[in-house]
Amino acid sequence: MEKSIIDIIFYLAAPAFVLAAVYFLIRQFLNREYSLRLIEVKRMMVKETLPLRLQAYERMILFLERISPNLLLMRFSDTSATVRELQLHLIETITSEYEHNLTQQIYISPQTWNIIKNAKEEMVRLINTSADKINPMSSHIELGKAIFETMMRNEEFPTQRAIDLVKTEAGLLFG
Repeated sequence: MEKSIIDIIFYLAAPAFVLAAVYFLIRQFLNREYSLRLIEVKRMMVKETLPLRLQAYERMILFLERISPNLLLMRFSDTSATVRELQLHLIETITSEYEHNLTQQIYISPQTWNIIKNAKEEMVRLINTSADKINPMSSHIELGKAIFETMMRNEEFPTQRAIDLVKTEAGLLFG
């Protein structure tokens, strides 16, 4: 009787051992395949999103350039406008440009997006504080002068700091 129990255990142990070995081999193979597929999916995602991210960086630099004081003021052509009219026009232009590019934040780091948003807010603040120092009914040229004078006193334009950061972040995509 003892021999028959030992024989049964022996006959069952061998297939159980083979079954366990096959299970671990298949599991290892499937894990390796999963890892390879995951790498391939990530590579495809990078291939698809890289152009979109680069386009977002380009658009953000264009936005920042367009709201910089020199380009912003040069696009205004109403020679009979008052300080108040120019102030409203500049703020409306900045807001419109910003709203046009809001969706780009999904491709840019939150830190860089905050710098871009802060640059926009600093430009609006600069326009408002410059306009507050001047009679609202004066010629729009006075506001332009006040904005440039304030900017010249600053070491760096807020838009330039943001542009530099966007360029740095975009450069990280390549190495």
